[in-house]
Amino acid sequence: MKRVSSLPQISACILLILMAGCEIGTNPVILDGSPVSVNLSVNQLTAFFGDSTSVSLSKVLAGLDNEVDSIRLFNITLVIDSTTGMAPDTKLSGLFMLRTNNSGSDTLITMNSTDIRSFATERSIFDPKLADSGFTYRSTAILTLHDLLRQTPQPTVFIAFGGVGSTAPLHFAAHLKLYTQVFTTIQN
Repeated sequence: MKRVSSLPQISACILLILMAGCEIGTNPVILDGSPVSVNLSVNQLTAFFGDSTSVSLSKVLAGLDNEVDSIRLFNITLVIDSTTGMAPDTKLSGLFMLRTNNSGSDTLITMNSTDIRSFATERSIFDPKLADSGFTYRSTAILTLHDLLRQTPQPTVFIAFGGVGSTAPLHFAAHLKLYTQVFTTIQN
């Protein structure tokens, strides 16, 4: 087997590997979709909490003029901001549920005594280290999100969050963010 040794040869090999499987004629432009944020607030004197909101997945396409070929989800992140009056070592047990008008509910995230400090900064829900903290996501809900993003127009999704904290009172905000890539066709 011949060794590739020069920088131009290595660059050409990497380019060929990256292009393999790309349908340049079909999807010539790949753009980052606008991040879609979901913000849930909790201000409870007890240890029980809950909140819900809706978000239109069409926000992914904000500012795009090109004709969309497809959308791909590539990350979901979570940040939990605690506020004054709440114990910093609070642990949460609960669920993030996903629902649309046309479907039943699906559990997106489960927390089982998950320390809120695990999400003091924006963190991917797909981080395998989170399993040690009692945090899991359901792949079926991720597939549901993929399917919803493929619909035209993209539907509105309802997110509900509820459970119990290890301490009271509870004062925090949970911020989910959905990141996508949008494949577009070139307009002539």
